Amino acid sequence: MLTQSPKIYTEDEKMIEVGEDILNWLESYTPPPLGTNVNMVGRKFEEYELVITTSSSFQYTNPFDTSQYSTVTFFVKNTGSNPAKVRLQISPKQTEVDYGYVDDSPIVNVGAGEIVALVPMIFGKYTRIAYKSDISTDLEIIMQAHI
Repeated sequence: MLTQSPKIYTEDEKMIEVGEDILNWLESYTPPPLGTNVNMVGRKFEEYELVITTSSSFQYTNPFDTSQYSTVTFFVKNTGSNPAKVRLQISPKQTEVDYGYVDDSPIVNVGAGEIVALVPMIFGKYTRIAYKSDISTDLEIIMQAHI
């Protein structure tokens, strides 16, 4: 137990005296269990980019293995001159032959020059983007993720 108020100096060399109320609080404070006191430092960041051309029927990007990421966002920018439709799909297996894909977002309209962000809502090991347009247009897709 401290018998006198400690003196603490801040970065700009100002002195702060710790009063009795803070000392009493420190004596009775019980920190949370270690499992709930997590400090994440040095996150790994990854980015993938692809440019595709749409057609009148749904086509699909190659699947991304997103299972090791804590956060994933897909940005879809319509760099062409015609509107497009996109949606996020997920699967526990890499190919449709193995299992199949389910929709993880509604169909989103992306006008010429517009950009949308799609974030998986349901966990699945593999994620892909389905895309199409009535008249062919170009899309730039960027996947950004961190662990």
